[in-house]
Amino acid sequence: MWRHLFVRCLYFPAVKGILLLLLLYFSSHLSRHVYQNSLKVKKKFVRYISHEIRTPLNAVSMGLKYLRDELPKYIKDPDILDSLVTSQTACSVSVNILTDLLTFDKIEDGDLKLDRHEVSVKDLVLSSTAIFQAQVRSAITQHR
Repeated sequence: MWRHLFVRCLYFPAVKGILLLLLLYFSSHLSRHVYQNSLKVKKKFVRYISHEIRTPLNAVSMGLKYLRDELPKYIKDPDILDSLVTSQTACSVSVNILTDLLTFDKIEDGDLKLDRHEVSVKDLVLSSTAIFQAQVRSAITQHR
């Protein structure tokens, strides 16, 4: 009976329009709800993965820094020491990328507080190119 009444109501354009508007409203509301839930899941995932990867990388970075400080006392081979510096720099860059991901998450949430301080351009350039120095030296040595 209800189905028959519903089908007869669809013959009236006003009723049809109202039903379409209701359908659009509820579908957009549902879409918004699904979108908001997916954002929450994404944020939780980014925070969890960043923490789970960053913690071991920090430990590796500290171990490589210790080796970089102590190994020159026993080994004088510059290639080994350069590889160690490159590994430690790459590890630090990876930790910084994960930190940036968490920073973007804070920006999205509106929780970011800026801390302004001066940065040495020389140090910035040196740290940016340090990863590639050992590779360039190795390539130069091979081509001689």
